[in-house]
Amino acid sequence: DGRIYVGDQGYGCIQVYKINGVYSFSITNGFGGGQSFGQQRGMITDRAGNLYVADHGNNCVYEFTSNGAYIQKFGLGTGTNNGQLSGVMDVAVSVNGQVYVLENANNRLSVFNANGTFNNILVNSGSLSSQLTSPVGVAISDGGTIVVAQNFTSYQGVYPSQYPNC
Repeated sequence: DGRIYVGDQGYGCIQVYKINGVYSFSITNGFGGGQSFGQQRGMITDRAGNLYVADHGNNCVYEFTSNGAYIQKFGLGTGTNNGQLSGVMDVAVSVNGQVYVLENANNRLSVFNANGTFNNILVNSGSLSSQLTSPVGVAISDGGTIVVAQNFTSYQGVYPSQYPNC
């Protein structure tokens, strides 16, 4: 959205800068009736300019307006059940407003509706869950293609000998 967002864990805030590097404002702890950041990770804005912050320490995603006002929290507490999150690393928002939350500890990608209601888990327990090991990043194209990055230091497969250019 033409701004730079910096998650400052030391001061427990998100600092917002204009594209030319000039400070604009901060989202500080105490937002939304006293909530505080745990460990801010991935951040993204949607088409309306709302900011989504993946909070690893609180296992949730926070949504703010383009002016930094708190809107809502995604996630129903820490855990493995539907709607619960664990090890939140990154967040992505589709063009239709669905919020995708990448969980490192659960090795899955959870989906919430724009209103914060849990929708489904894209990668659930079973054969597909073994394909995500220590996921760290997620992105969605305007066409709906979802890309997940994972930490290959824990990968137990053919990498890197079969893929020397990776």
